[in-house]
Parts: sequence; C-alpha cells; structure tokens
Amino acid sequence: MKGCWLRQSLVCLLVGLVSFALVSVSWADGVEVEVPYAATSAQWWTGVAIKNIDKNSTTADIKMEFFDSEGDLKGAVNIAPLAPRAVYSGAITNTYMFPLPESYSIRISHSDSQELAVTLVVGNSATGGYAFQTYSSRICSQTILSWHQIIPTAERFELVMNDEAVLDRETGLVWQRTTSDTTQSWYDAQLYSYDLIINNRKGWRLPTEDELATLLDTTQSDPMLPDGHLFTNVKHEMRDAYWSSTTCSENTDNAWNIYFWDALISVNDKSGSRHYVRAVRSGQ
Repeated sequence: MKGCWLRQSLVCLLVGLVSFALVSVSWADGVEVEVPYAATSAQWWTGVAIKNIDKNSTTADIKMEFFDSEGDLKGAVNIAPLAPRAVYSGAITNTYMFPLPESYSIRISHSDSQELAVTLVVGNSATGGYAFQTYSSRICSQTILSWHQIIPTAERFELVMNDEAVLDRETGLVWQRTTSDTTQSWYDAQLYSYDLIINNRKGWRLPTEDELATLLDTTQSDPMLPDGHLFTNVKHEMRDAYWSSTTCSENTDNAWNIYFWDALISVNDKSGSRHYVRAVRSGQ
C-alpha cells in the first residue's frame, strides 16, 4: 500500500516543465535547503519533491547541486521557477542525467526569499520499502554550527525534547539520547534514522563521520565519551561500532564507523557489516 502511494505521489506531484542546464553556483543570499544524504545504486533510489510554501510569490530559478561524500561538487541542474504552493517532484535519475556516487548530498537553493520545503524519499526496489524526510529552507549565509568553541563538560550537554535527546552546546548538534536497539546494515541505518520520531519530531539522520567523532574524548576510557555526556545505552565493547553516513572514497561499498571503546575510526562493508546507530538532528 505504501509503495503504491509513493509511485502515485511521484507522478501526481510533477508540475511544470523542468529546464536542465549544468551550473556550479551557490547564492551568497537567498535561501537554501541542505539534504545530507541521498542514494542511488542497483537497488536503492532517491526521489525529491520541492515545494514553494510562500503564498504570494513565484520563486527564482531553483538550483540543485550534487556533492559526493567528500563535499566535492559533482554537477548541478537548473529547475524552472515554482509558483506559490507549487511542487516539483521527480526521481533524481530523471533530473540529473550524469553518473552519481552511490551516496551523495544535495543543496537546493534560489536567489530570492521564498521559503522552500524539500521532501526526500529513499527507497529499495528489491524490497519495496522506503522512507521519507522533509527539510526546510534557511538563509544561505546563516551559520549553523560553531565548532571552534570548547565548552567544559559540566556545561556542554543538556537534555532536550522531553529528555529523549541531548543537545551538545559545543557543536549545536542534537543527538538521539539512546542507541538503536539492534545492529543493522548501513542502508538500514539510513532508513532507521529517517523513520525515527522523538518527542513527536522527525528530521533525524545518520551523522557524518566528522559529527560522530566530535563525541570522542580521548582523555576518557570505556567509553571514550566526555564526562557527563548524558547518553544512555552506550555500546562500548570491543566489537561495538556506530555507523556514520560518510562513504569511503577509496571503496564506495564501505562506510566509516567509530568504536567508542578505543576511539578507533574504521571502514566496513555497507551491506555485510552490522553496527549501531545514534541519530542526529541539526541544521534544517
């Protein structure tokens, strides 16, 4: 039933004519939406819907820029302006006609002030399963994170969202307080994060390797987390690792993961390896 709804939605939401042209710009002003993870492979696919939620004004041309796991620009397309409340919807493979990595991120922006909402759908053609997540626009020049600061551990962490999440004041990241109940593949870890609801809020994702590493404190042991961290159900045996969303550039079948037992940062096979998840919510 869900699969049927998805297929119908991707057809019914298609509006207007899309004009494709390679571009490589990002706006100094205007608004943008950062989508931290998308996938394409033999079994995995991504769809996207972009909505102009402003009631009064047509947007400027909308630009979609595609980045690999290292943050390098792979290319971009132009999408025609959207009228108020209008929605563009389509599969990524129908929008961007050039090869993309198996995992990548997307920046969607335009040069005016109309707000955008972007719904990303990640599905598995083999199982028919899928998950979706909606991201809201922000001012392009807005600073989301401030990682230069060092905050004493006694002041660094705060319980939020009815004590089900932890705010890290040092980075601005909001973390799932507990760990996933079971280990899972990297692909299932992505879907787990997208499906997660904490205190009636969605918007969760798998953290990048850099974000996950900010929780390491090498002055501590068993686990190597800052003293007073407020996390629960921490997995820190020798065999326990946490997935990041970051794909290994040398072998895209692998992704980076972190062991809090000894602060080891390593790579494992996305499909064959099973690790834990602590989802994050930020910047959207």
